Amino acid sequence: MHPWSECDMTSTMPTSLEGVPSQGMSPPFYSPVSTPVVVFEDSTQVFFNFDGIPQERGGMVAGVDCDESVESSADNSENSTSLEDAMRIPCKVCGDKSTGFHYGVMACEGCKGFFRRSIQKKIEYKCHLDGNCLIERINRNRCQHCRFKKCLVVGMSKESVRIGRYSKKIKQHNQAEIRRLTMRPETAEEREARERREIELYSISQTVLQAYNLAIQFPKEKVDRLIEKRKEIMAAAQAGEDYPDPNVSLDDLTDEQRSKPKMVAWKQFLEAQMPGAKKVVEFSKCLPGFGSMRQEDQIILLKTGFFQAWIILISRVLSAKDHTMILEGDLFFKKEVIDNMEVPDFWNRVFEVADVLNKMELGDLEIAHLMAVTIITGDRSGLLDKDEASKMQEKLIECLRREMMRQNSQTGSRLVAKMLMLLPTLVSISMMNSENLLDLQKECPNLSFPSLLAELNDLNSNDPLRSSMESSIYSINDISAKLPLSRIVEDGGLFRPPKAVAQVPTRVSIASQSDEGILNPLNISPR
Repeated sequence: MHPWSECDMTSTMPTSLEGVPSQGMSPPFYSPVSTPVVVFEDSTQVFFNFDGIPQERGGMVAGVDCDESVESSADNSENSTSLEDAMRIPCKVCGDKSTGFHYGVMACEGCKGFFRRSIQKKIEYKCHLDGNCLIERINRNRCQHCRFKKCLVVGMSKESVRIGRYSKKIKQHNQAEIRRLTMRPETAEEREARERREIELYSISQTVLQAYNLAIQFPKEKVDRLIEKRKEIMAAAQAGEDYPDPNVSLDDLTDEQRSKPKMVAWKQFLEAQMPGAKKVVEFSKCLPGFGSMRQEDQIILLKTGFFQAWIILISRVLSAKDHTMILEGDLFFKKEVIDNMEVPDFWNRVFEVADVLNKMELGDLEIAHLMAVTIITGDRSGLLDKDEASKMQEKLIECLRREMMRQNSQTGSRLVAKMLMLLPTLVSISMMNSENLLDLQKECPNLSFPSLLAELNDLNSNDPLRSSMESSIYSINDISAKLPLSRIVEDGGLFRPPKAVAQVPTRVSIASQSDEGILNPLNISPR
């Protein structure tokens, strides 16, 4: 193997990128290089291409398979030696054929050994001429002073010689030292800080799950029932029956609007979206840290994040195979209705994201945490307190990661990284949705939009921040007064908190399963 051969070099790269040490980045860290990488605080790095798929590293060079290149060279054995010699990089010191990368430069065995001996034995040379002797292969031994000088000039490193090869004995000694240092007893302060952090994350994760159960009320059982209903409708259609139209009210459409399939399709979609939008708003107000934010920041987070969270919520009832969806109330949208909305690029992206999420086979727990991460984001334009939102999002991401690792320690981090790679796509989908609604409003100014969606998409207001958000969104009955509860979902469970903090026992009780419903309205005032 030639060290300068790209085939050989890439073939030594690991095909599994889990466990690659990071630089201690706080979770998650997005690398600025062309290949996206997500780094977690347990020093796990996962590389992805721009489709959100783990990127494999193989032995390919410019589209040529290394094995094929070896086979082709074997078939041309007569010319292989001459071709190999022609491709050799000359030694930077004397011009002889180099044998690899030695001490920082491509060098031959002779110059490599000469430089190593000179450093190890601390030899001082003298030139008998003017100190500028020409060093070539045929005369490199004539002036050792100028040869050593040229070694330094071309870039050979003295430190590389002092370090030398990483012998097995030294490696074993260093590994034993690392184990000794990492196994040192945890101090009382470190243990208490770790336990309090675990309790905090456990409480956040529990609150998110309870908010999903009480506000969203879209468990896997209901999802499965809707999927079965869709299969029945599709089977009936294949047998010759007509697809059912979404059962939503069209009373406020004029006769002219009803004659346009585009107007009817959009009206059906917006009315079907309303129940889910209300649930997302309720869910958002129950998230940890959301109620303590400024009212202006809460409004911005709701406006910019609700549609992304809604897409995640309904992803399990979207079918990328036949471009259909079925929402609560058995509202089935066939492909023709979706096509009538005349926004194919928008729906293609929606179904692509849904397909990626469905392949992960996420449960209620993961859906709830991913929705929370999507809503509370510190990079929203116009936020007054970006740091507060960013810190809470980091905690929510860590909670999501712990849940995924609890379920599958082998693929948990990889799946979380894959989810995070979808966030930019969800942002673009949300922006496309807003643009679609604005275009629809310009095309049909008299079309009435559901009030909540109009406020969330800034359709009926000259002031995109204030308008009547306080009266429309915060007048929705909320269940935030019921949180946090001490209930634990027995089926899925949560990652367990420590049994004690600073030697004080932690008590976690299971509350009654009857705590549900919608209670007192939430009165939010600016901080």
